[in-house]
Amino acid sequence: MFKTFLIFLIALFPIYSQTTQIVLDENFDDWENAVTFNDNTGDGVGNIDFTKLSIANDDRFVYFLIGNASEINLQSNNSITFFIDTDNNVQTGYQVNGIGAELSYTFGARTGTFYHNGSESRISQSEIGLISSPTVSSKTFELLMNRNAEIDGNKLFVSNTIKVVLTDNVTGGDALPNSGGGVEYVITDNHYVAHQYSIAKRDTSLLRIAAYNVWRDHLFDESVRENFTRILNAVSPDIISFGEIYKHTGAETAELLSQMLPGTKWYYGTNQSDVHLVSRFPILSSTPIDGNAAFVVDLTRKYNTKMLVIIAHPPCCGNDDSRQKEIDHIMAYIRDAGLEKNTPIVIAGDMNFVGKAQQVKTLLTGDIVNEDTYGKDFTPDWDGTALDDTKPLTIGYPATFTWYSEKSNYSPGRLDYLVYTGSVMKLKNSFVLFTPGMEADSLTKYDLEKEDATIASDHLPIVGDFKLDVSTKAENNNVHPATFELFQNYPNPFGEAVPSGGVITTIKYSIPTVGTAHELSVRLVVYDILGRKIATLVNERQAAGVHSVQFNAKELPSGVYFYKLQYGQYFKIRKMVLLK
Repeated sequence: MFKTFLIFLIALFPIYSQTTQIVLDENFDDWENAVTFNDNTGDGVGNIDFTKLSIANDDRFVYFLIGNASEINLQSNNSITFFIDTDNNVQTGYQVNGIGAELSYTFGARTGTFYHNGSESRISQSEIGLISSPTVSSKTFELLMNRNAEIDGNKLFVSNTIKVVLTDNVTGGDALPNSGGGVEYVITDNHYVAHQYSIAKRDTSLLRIAAYNVWRDHLFDESVRENFTRILNAVSPDIISFGEIYKHTGAETAELLSQMLPGTKWYYGTNQSDVHLVSRFPILSSTPIDGNAAFVVDLTRKYNTKMLVIIAHPPCCGNDDSRQKEIDHIMAYIRDAGLEKNTPIVIAGDMNFVGKAQQVKTLLTGDIVNEDTYGKDFTPDWDGTALDDTKPLTIGYPATFTWYSEKSNYSPGRLDYLVYTGSVMKLKNSFVLFTPGMEADSLTKYDLEKEDATIASDHLPIVGDFKLDVSTKAENNNVHPATFELFQNYPNPFGEAVPSGGVITTIKYSIPTVGTAHELSVRLVVYDILGRKIATLVNERQAAGVHSVQFNAKELPSGVYFYKLQYGQYFKIRKMVLLK
């Protein structure tokens, strides 16, 4: 039995034999098949102590994953430097740790150097197509570079064999590898696999929600009116949250939208800050929350429900404390709003998450930091779990970024979010509209031009299409699904200790209405990568509905684990990653 199950696991998750498309989406389990070089811990200084470097590629990009022993911000306050020998010749380029590097890039300084034919050229992130993720603090970062980049007419990657040195460029700083010669990687013939999305709504019953920071009232600038008009017509949202409209009212914003997207009545919410909600559905109320705002939208004519939409635009840059307080306040507002049970909730906007990762955790899980001011933690979804994060991928890229500026020394990153109550809203489609990444036929089809998105704003519009599950407006707390489903655990990867001392992740699953309640036993079991049973989380008869259970991995080592849900003769398996 054990051998049969192990063979099934390997067939379902071909860990060692199949290449996975790398996607920069703040989940790291797609790196499992990448070439990885591990580094000893305890040999760094300060908060830089490398744990590993992974490398992968396709025909468009070279990908890197950097592991560090402690949580850091990659794009600030460090001297981490990449050296890459791109021609596999130790005699050319900058001599460092036994390689001849054509490229160096220091992440904390956000600048690099290209070494060619005895000369040096200062370069920016845009010249090498650098994208890194996440923008907040982390122990793990993934990034990509343009494999076909050219600097001053000179191709960057001229050999299929590259050598990489990663250093903390301070006295006594860590290096990976510790010995000279770099880590060698051979670029293969893998092909880029584009993600699937639909600019047009696939189903008219879906509710399309968009979020768009329009850069200091640029929406009202006549010089870019055509760019915005083309973008908004292509996206054609039902509800759109706008950020950075400082000098115009909600009424003026709705009036402008009626000119750009004629043929429908646009409703608006009043607010005193820079955030504005415009909707095809009536807006019943508007409530300020610091510089953010909450709106109640009346969807009853089509979806038999109201919806709470919160638009957030907390402070930028190094203002971590104020940003955390505003996110705490937003979550406290949701906790105390007194909404009718199972009312859909959406939080959208430019979050400016460039500091501590805790702010993202608070937004999704309700883990409030300033409890003396904003009260106790809570679980914000109606089924007792975290909010869901759309994490829409950016058109034309295996990454999710919503802010882009070639002129900045910051690389593109995900600053804009669209999160929601997944128990009553099902995400059917999502994307970040990035016109430079679109193919010519798609641009023509949607009457867009190549530079529309980058001319209009430094932020990109993010879009989600949702199916509203109005059947959940029942008296009990459980959602009664029609299907048997095992969801991805959250968070994943996980490994951060909670205040109680445990290392917790939540597993959610649904038991269908087919059959009689309590008719079949439910088993949820966790296995290690060798197929050995680690823990039995559920072993009982359960009623139809959505259930969740917490798994405490405090005593387990980092690694890949599997969890199997069995319901009668049916079963499903998913993978989770523990990173301590």
